[in-house]
Amino acid sequence: MTGLRPAVCVMFVAAVLGLDSARADQPVYLLAHEQIRGLEIRLVAGSFGRILDVAVSDDAPEETDVRFFVAGRDVTASVVRRAPLIEIAYVFTGVSAARQCSFKVQLDAALSSISDFNLAYTDVENTLCPEFGIRPLQAWDKDFVASGDYSRLLVIEVANEGEAEPPPRVYAWAQLPVPAKLFDDKDRLVGEVTGFVDTHIFGGWSVLPTEIVPLDAPLTITFADADGVFFTLTDGSPAVTNLVNRVWPPLSAVASRNLWLTLLLLAMVGLAVVIVAVRILSRPAGGGRTAEETEPLRAIAVGYGSGRTYSLGEGAERDVALVMIYPSGRMRLVRKSEDDPILVNGTAIGDDAWITAADRVIIGAKQFQFT
Repeated sequence: MTGLRPAVCVMFVAAVLGLDSARADQPVYLLAHEQIRGLEIRLVAGSFGRILDVAVSDDAPEETDVRFFVAGRDVTASVVRRAPLIEIAYVFTGVSAARQCSFKVQLDAALSSISDFNLAYTDVENTLCPEFGIRPLQAWDKDFVASGDYSRLLVIEVANEGEAEPPPRVYAWAQLPVPAKLFDDKDRLVGEVTGFVDTHIFGGWSVLPTEIVPLDAPLTITFADADGVFFTLTDGSPAVTNLVNRVWPPLSAVASRNLWLTLLLLAMVGLAVVIVAVRILSRPAGGGRTAEETEPLRAIAVGYGSGRTYSLGEGAERDVALVMIYPSGRMRLVRKSEDDPILVNGTAIGDDAWITAADRVIIGAKQFQFT
């Protein structure tokens, strides 16, 4: 884990299709929260197992070696490393509907290098720009305070002058209060919101699924730099019993809402990478596709109107994307619309892209995870 900027996964909070029955019910628990030498360290647990989430600032050591021990046995090689899952949301307090629409456009533009579109919430009804994804504040609990999920949720709180200070959203990683008058100073606005988000996206996750480290197994984590170990975190020893079983209000609902299932699938990633590599290397010269890739078993249509397999909403009948399912189980996402955003793991696709069950796919204003 170094000071390098990770690939940031910024998601919409939306319905996930086909996985609701597998959703985890156990809430997320905060086992430890420490700040040391430019590192913000959070150890969380849930149905998925445990996640060591480490945010890295400019003051952190250039190289930090993190090692994991269960009952004295080094299990570091079995830990799954990945970039943190980042979510961004806006909350408008006392802001008129017309200004909400304008502010939403400006915030999305300021953060476009990180996320093309983020949901917003308001305590003032907004029917002027429903396509902007501005939801009633009452929907917040349904979208974010849901059991079994974890991500870094960054909240930008926009309020008119005279409004009360926004309450701490304890299930958020961090929040930034922004007075409405700041939108009159575009340069300062961009600087503050991008600086806030950039501060919280560095670092990474170390995922310890329950099949690798059971929740009742004592866990010791060491942090070392070039001079040796400078910090040790122990979960399960008498020294930290005050940290164990402290309920962290369930954190932001990652768009998958099935993190535990994703983590189980990660155990198969190594094999999947090998298989994909072999297939790529075995393709005919010139990028020709095999018969398996050109003859799908079926296609899943995503678009508008009642004629789609999955509908993005009412409107004229049209396809936005097709998911082609092949005999091998591989899936190819094909763009059918130039006007609607289609992203895989936060990155916009071209005409098509190969996807897996572990990928988070955004089509229009909804997120999907195809299995």
